[in-house]
Amino acid sequence: MYSKKKSPKRRFLFYCKKNFIIENGIFLLYNRTKFIIKIKAMTKTDEIIEKTNKKIIKDYEVLRKVVDGLSAANHKIVVTIGSWDMLHIGHVRYLTNAKSHGDILIVGADSDRSIKLYKGEERPIIPEDERLEMLVYQLPVDFATLIDDVDDSGAWQYELIKALKPDVFVAVEDSYPESQLNDIRQYCKEVVVLPRQARTSTSATIEKAVKIRGVKALKELQAALKNVGDILEGKK
Repeated sequence: MYSKKKSPKRRFLFYCKKNFIIENGIFLLYNRTKFIIKIKAMTKTDEIIEKTNKKIIKDYEVLRKVVDGLSAANHKIVVTIGSWDMLHIGHVRYLTNAKSHGDILIVGADSDRSIKLYKGEERPIIPEDERLEMLVYQLPVDFATLIDDVDDSGAWQYELIKALKPDVFVAVEDSYPESQLNDIRQYCKEVVVLPRQARTSTSATIEKAVKIRGVKALKELQAALKNVGDILEGKK
């Protein structure tokens, strides 16, 4: 008996039903890629936030099931990670470029704990939950998750890509030594290294803000000391 081959859409929906992962987030994602699915238009801010936050999946096992379903529908999975502290134009250009290397972009955000290990106790400026939420508001980002498997020396243990086995891992130049890129290649089919996308950087922005504030504070202190000196000398 002739059996008609299932379309990618039908294969994906069948997988979702089988693995109990049908939810609005998935259907919204599918609507954004290939197929038209009718959904009720949202107008309230809280409804938009609620639906958008479904794109934040911290449990790697749950995220793996989502990725397996998307892979079964022939979607190319791209993963990248970073701190994403004080999101700026360089970050957005980078995310857009990363998305161009596949169909689904999954972005890992370093936890507050891990950032403190390799950037210092004064970082991050923006807490992890807010950084995750900011990421999923960006058009290229399909899902976001947290990266916290960092040892005491600040070295990533690759748990995300071990779980997902993505088609592509995207890195920015100078972020990883070649030895670490070779480690990453064990868990994905391709590694793409992108140049930095802007002159702007979070660290430089923070340093500039601190310098401006420091100069202003120094001038105020000098003026205050001069005023005290004038009072002591009887000039006031």
